[in-house]
Order: sequence, then C-alpha cells, then structure tokens
Amino acid sequence: MSTAVATLSTPRDDLVESLEKHNATFTKLLSLIPARFYLPPDQDELDSRWMKNKKRRTGEEIKEHKRKAKADKVSPNSVMGEVVLMSSLTLRTI
Repeated sequence: MSTAVATLSTPRDDLVESLEKHNATFTKLLSLIPARFYLPPDQDELDSRWMKNKKRRTGEEIKEHKRKAKADKVSPNSVMGEVVLMSSLTLRTI
C-alpha cells in the first residue's frame, strides 16, 4: 500500500512539473529569436543609422539655441522679429 501512495502524484507536483515543461518550452522559443531584436543597439549604431550628418546637442547647447531663437524673434533687425512685431501691433489695434 505504501508503494501506491508514492506513485500517486499530488496536484502541487503536477503543477510544478507543468510549469517546468512550459518554462523549458518558452526558453527554447526565446533562444530562437536573434539577440538584435531584443537587445538595444549601440549608441554609435543609432547615431549612424538615424542621425546622419547631425551631431547630438547637449543640454547647454539646446538652452543656448533657445535663447538665441528668442533674441532673434524680438530683435528689431530680424525679419522674423518684424513679422512678430507687426502681427502683435495689428492685434492690438483690432
């Protein structure tokens, strides 16, 4: 009678065995996917592929560009400054 008890599997054992089989199958399927699809590319590769003829700007360069654009926008010597100034004057008179 003790041998019959040893051969019977419990629901927990069935669950563990099923999980191990599923894990093995999933791991095997993942090994079939090339690494280039789930690992991030190198920064140099990204720059060469998407940023052709451009260089990355630092935070300081971005701030400087914004300051310069704002100064150009309100500068009386700039064409864009004149357009903004004229449009603001026409809006005030309306």
